[in-house]
Amino acid sequence: MKDIRFVNIGKIIKSDSHINYKCRVYGNRESNEEVGEKDYKFGQFVKMKLSNNYTIIGVIYNSQLYNPDYGNFGPRLSNPASDNTIFMPDYIEETAVILDILLVGWLEDNKTNQNIPPWVVPLNTEVTTILYNELINFHKNDNGGPLLAYYNQILMNTGSISYNLLFCIINQLELLVDKQYLNKLELLKQHLVWQQTTLATKV
Repeated sequence: MKDIRFVNIGKIIKSDSHINYKCRVYGNRESNEEVGEKDYKFGQFVKMKLSNNYTIIGVIYNSQLYNPDYGNFGPRLSNPASDNTIFMPDYIEETAVILDILLVGWLEDNKTNQNIPPWVVPLNTEVTTILYNELINFHKNDNGGPLLAYYNQILMNTGSISYNLLFCIINQLELLVDKQYLNKLELLKQHLVWQQTTLATKV
């Protein structure tokens, strides 16, 4: 977990609701730094800075590949994409990776709030990775134990992948919290398994 690096992943291009946002990952030559797949994984936490005092925290829970050429079977009059880097160095590829981000809280003057943020995230707001220490502080309660106040928020807003997302988050927290709190996280995982089993028997 300590190998998390700070990188600008992309920009907000759309929202589906007050807490569901879409981020377009930077392509080649759109950023001063190379953005790789390890920078925007499923269950990864990200942040969006609104001002010097407020930073929104979200988690990546889905991804889509956008390709405007898909289904276009007509004659190609333009250069192949591989040639664009040679003949048009300023060309920006129209294909893209789109990330779905669920907002789970915010930082206000470095104070953690795990709740629905009251603010709207503006278009073109930059999305960046959250660093190791920030991830730890965001998930600590006043006693230093693990905090997941957004638990139900994930269950209600991420559909059929909600359980997988929560398992992914808990597995991350097991590498972050003190050993004395591991039993609490294990109990939470057992509760998730029970919820999944109960839901399956009702279907």
